[in-house]
Amino acid sequence: MNAAVYQEACALPPKQRAEGIRWTSASGGVPASVIVATEVPFTIVANDCEVATLLATPQSLKELTYGYLFTSGFIREAAEVLAWSCDNEKWCAQVTLHTPPDPGLMRKRLYTAGCGKCAMYASINEIGMRRPCESTLRTDAQAILAAGRWIAECSAVFRESGGVHAAGLFDPRQGPRWFFEDVARHNAVDKAIGRALLEAVDMSRLLLVRTGRTSSEILFKTKRAGIPVTIARGAPTNQAILLSKEMGITLVGFARDDEFTVYTNPERIDL
Repeated sequence: MNAAVYQEACALPPKQRAEGIRWTSASGGVPASVIVATEVPFTIVANDCEVATLLATPQSLKELTYGYLFTSGFIREAAEVLAWSCDNEKWCAQVTLHTPPDPGLMRKRLYTAGCGKCAMYASINEIGMRRPCESTLRTDAQAILAAGRWIAECSAVFRESGGVHAAGLFDPRQGPRWFFEDVARHNAVDKAIGRALLEAVDMSRLLLVRTGRTSSEILFKTKRAGIPVTIARGAPTNQAILLSKEMGITLVGFARDDEFTVYTNPERIDL
């Protein structure tokens, strides 16, 4: 199965050129043209209520909208989004939800994603996501290694700019499904989950694989989607380890080349 990165027609590319001065000990400072990642403030308005503004890469914004609404608790499935449109000049998505956003949900910010107005919203009921993951998926070390190698190779924008993260869903039996890029690692995760929602894919049989580190908000998104294993090329935070134990999610870090570290719930992986 060939993995895909979804990129619709957009007013801005995911990367641009910028002028700077590159300094080296051999040549000193010389003018240089460099590739940088594109970032825009993307606002989601649901039923005339501003839900969030995310600092994002301006591609795959439909997937980002669906994924964010789902992982933040505003919807339970794609069908609850009755209409979606996006202004690619104002960077604003207008969404009609079957059930309007709950103001009480929006007032309770229990954990944040740390980028301006962007925040993960959770009500007290969302703490129920900490119940152990019920997926019976089992995989092996070779699938973990293959997922880590794949995500390291798939992001052309990262290789050219160093300014984005990649996140994808990987089937341990069939291989890569798809991946997305974004300047924020949690946005990349929301895009991958959003595509799965739009295609009605069972995420309880897939692995979430990412560049970068694993922090607590990634675990909440993983659990919300019912994904049993999350793999990263970077390290987890201590809070991510504690949450993954509580949620029954297998947490893997430093998946690079021919090695990886399993921090929690290793019984899902035949080592």
